[in-house]
Amino acid sequence: MPGDDAPDPEKDEVREAYATSSNDGSSDGEGAAPRPQPLEAVPSSRSSRRAASARPAEDAAPLSRSRTGASAGSGAAGRPAEFEVAFGDEDAANPRNFSLRYKAWVIFAVSYSTWVIVLYSTSYTASIPGLMREFRVASAPVATLGVTTYLLGLAAGSLVVAPLSELYGRRPVYIVCLAVATLLVLPCCLASSLAEIVAVRFVG
Repeated sequence: MPGDDAPDPEKDEVREAYATSSNDGSSDGEGAAPRPQPLEAVPSSRSSRRAASARPAEDAAPLSRSRTGASAGSGAAGRPAEFEVAFGDEDAANPRNFSLRYKAWVIFAVSYSTWVIVLYSTSYTASIPGLMREFRVASAPVATLGVTTYLLGLAAGSLVVAPLSELYGRRPVYIVCLAVATLLVLPCCLASSLAEIVAVRFVG
């Protein structure tokens, strides 16, 4: 349109003022707004910890071990002398000096006794149907009380036998307990009621 090509005096004034201000600021810098200064990095607590951890090991102070009452009493000097066991190099009672044959026998005896005790606890479940017919027990949970009482006896017996093994040694405790457990199998074989089996299995 012909009216669009006419000059606009207001736009010309704005252009001249902008050009003048830009030339003044670029030439001598007087009258121009000051430029902002770059921000300085302020170390945070996390960065300071990283810097401290990155220091050489020789700069750090050596750690000191403090001996408390519990650690002092747990040593050899804090225990009574009668509970200390010391073996000589040529001591026949030292397990390191046992022959290979005797070591194998000890491992077999301990492993076999453990296997027998576990087998005695679980083999009862195979005889539950026969026990229910023999003693005329109608409830299966009642018939399984033999397993429950046996496991309770193992838990209660450990509270008594474990301290005895510390006082008198493992060997006499093993022999006595295995002998008693073997003898108490006979009352289970000769029992005339389920109550007798349940009671004997708790002790045995």
